[in-house]
Amino acid sequence: FQEAYATLRQSEARYRSLVENAPYGICRCSPDGRFVSANPALVRMLGYESEAELLEVNPGTTVHREPNPMEYHQLLSELLHRGAGSRVAEVQWRRKGGSALQVRLSGRAIIGTSGGLEGVELMAEDVSEQRVLEQRLRLAQKMEAVGRLAGGIAHDFNNFITGITLCNHIMGRGLGADDPRRRQVEEIDLAATRAALLT
Repeated sequence: FQEAYATLRQSEARYRSLVENAPYGICRCSPDGRFVSANPALVRMLGYESEAELLEVNPGTTVHREPNPMEYHQLLSELLHRGAGSRVAEVQWRRKGGSALQVRLSGRAIIGTSGGLEGVELMAEDVSEQRVLEQRLRLAQKMEAVGRLAGGIAHDFNNFITGITLCNHIMGRGLGADDPRRRQVEEIDLAATRAALLT
């Protein structure tokens, strides 16, 4: 009996260590959406001092961020009605100080020994920085595309300017120094030079 008890305690200690030291937030919620337990990673992620302090808050109104406060409860409801199946969702949460974070949640319903639904287990990963980097990458790709387009247009425009400049020089060769049309040729040449500098 003592050997079985010691084995059970070792197994429980390993499980507790796994949850306590996990890099992701892990929590258990009641069927009405309240936190029942939370690991240190979730407490830190949400900016609370202790698990006890976090368990005092109402996740639906305090942690879940606008504009869709019902999303958290919809997720819990889906998990509860799905039974043992899991679901992944991305939501916006709010830290204790009010700052926003983007969280990827995965969870499953907890089914008791009697077969009834006891609540939900959730794993939460803060993906805020990842989303910011993705947004920056998309913006950089857009700017690169605009740059390529502008470069192509500038190249084509320079080809037109080169044609104008060559024709203008050919016209200017046949004009004498006192020809009144020479002034117009010089104006065309000046405008073409400015356009080339602009592109």
